Amino acid sequence: MKNRIITLLLIIPLLISCNNETKDKEKISLIAKSIYSIEKIEYTPNNPNYALEGIVHLGGSLYEELLEMSEEGFVEKSIIKKGDVFYDMNNKADYHLIIISNMRKIAIRLRYDDNYKKYHVIGYVEVI
Repeated sequence: MKNRIITLLLIIPLLISCNNETKDKEKISLIAKSIYSIEKIEYTPNNPNYALEGIVHLGGSLYEELLEMSEEGFVEKSIIKKGDVFYDMNNKADYHLIIISNMRKIAIRLRYDDNYKKYHVIGYVEVI
């Protein structure tokens, strides 16, 4: 009986963690879907969020990068990975989202903010 209780106490946090990861990946999938229609977003300094689903602030340079990638043609298959692209960075990402065009791939580093219930972009980098 004692072993069953201990086993349950060990398994329950794992199940909750898996459920949270699934929800996170669903939110990030919505971000990717929004990116695929980036050309429809009006870029102005008066629109700080640039109407991108699930992102606190997109930023002008990433917007321009994604716009260029949309002109190259997106491969509408994104890759979502838990953790950061880099292992030695001070600003650890919770996830990184890899967006692919016909010419290149970039990894967008994301950290979740409980206050906003959205992700911050803490950087992006071209990947091989």
